[in-house]
Amino acid sequence: MRSCPRGWRPFILLLSIFVGHRFFLLLFFTDRQVDDQTRVIDYVIQHDIVRLTTVANNRSTITTISKTMTTRRMTTTKTTTATTTMSPEQVQEQIYYRRQATIVNPFPYVLVTSPRTACPDGIILVIVVHSHPSYRERRDAIRRTWGRYGDSQQGEPRLTRLVFALGVDAKVSADAVKAESGVYDDIIQGNFVDAYKNMTLKSLLGLKWVSEQCARVPYMLKSDDDMFISIPYLIDILQTTRPKRSIMGPFNWHSKVHRRGKWAISKELFPFKWYPAYESGSCYVITVDIVRELYETSAYVTPLFIDDVYVTGILAKIIGVKHVVHEGFAYWIDRAPKACDFVTRKKISGTKVTPKLMYSLWKDMKELTAEKCPTKK
Repeated sequence: MRSCPRGWRPFILLLSIFVGHRFFLLLFFTDRQVDDQTRVIDYVIQHDIVRLTTVANNRSTITTISKTMTTRRMTTTKTTTATTTMSPEQVQEQIYYRRQATIVNPFPYVLVTSPRTACPDGIILVIVVHSHPSYRERRDAIRRTWGRYGDSQQGEPRLTRLVFALGVDAKVSADAVKAESGVYDDIIQGNFVDAYKNMTLKSLLGLKWVSEQCARVPYMLKSDDDMFISIPYLIDILQTTRPKRSIMGPFNWHSKVHRRGKWAISKELFPFKWYPAYESGSCYVITVDIVRELYETSAYVTPLFIDDVYVTGILAKIIGVKHVVHEGFAYWIDRAPKACDFVTRKKISGTKVTPKLMYSLWKDMKELTAEKCPTKK
């Protein structure tokens, strides 16, 4: 290879290091030629994963911050030649994790139902719940429980905007959905079939709507309709930590790609054995400063139907996003939550929540205090 030219020349080496199976480090180093005889290499060790923990006073603190760096400098007194060797898989990754030159994933879908109003001033969090046209009972339960927090009609400052993202289903009357939207003004419905294999279309619909209608809102929460979210706790975390260019949620690292079964992805679509780091799609937060970039980048990246991998993993890696880890987010394999999980701020979210359980949790949370909840000895 040729000698290093004058100016900056960056290199990136990925070091995979387990710390409670949640962390890895990035070792960045820059190489610059000062003159013909002097070369300076700055090594910067940077944490790419930010971990949040909850301490005794129920405040969230950043214990590992990506801005914290350790820098070392090495100066040589003669010209050297930089040589890098990459495996075929590394070369393939370099090609895969970037925007294509032309559009490969257009989004021609339009809204057949949309809210009359978007996000008024003062909103902190826009909540996009993925639902199916036939799941009216679930939507009503969310509207009457955790989704109503911050609704000005409840005498509180309006801090949130709740919408439901739907596709279309021939078995569900379009007039019924429009009537529901007319009452609640909270449905965004795309003109694509609402099916499991179209989950990514629904995610892109949500990103597109938020980027166009709620660009001034700092945070977007994506949730499924069988979740229960402690919105007050989540807002407290966001206002305390104020993340930027980040995704926060149930973090997955080193997840193996399935070639068979429900989540099968072919090698033609995704040639690697392991997915990039991503957040489980049941519930995660995206800072709105990257929402438009995620949506626009998707047009140049071949889609996967597994929406969380595609949006919070592949697209996030391409545009350079921080993953913020908090133990309070539930994984899909977790048990259904109890009211004390939220009252004691042990959890931000709970999964496997039926409408009946949703109402029960909401009622119990109003009556319980942390002192009334059992503590482990």
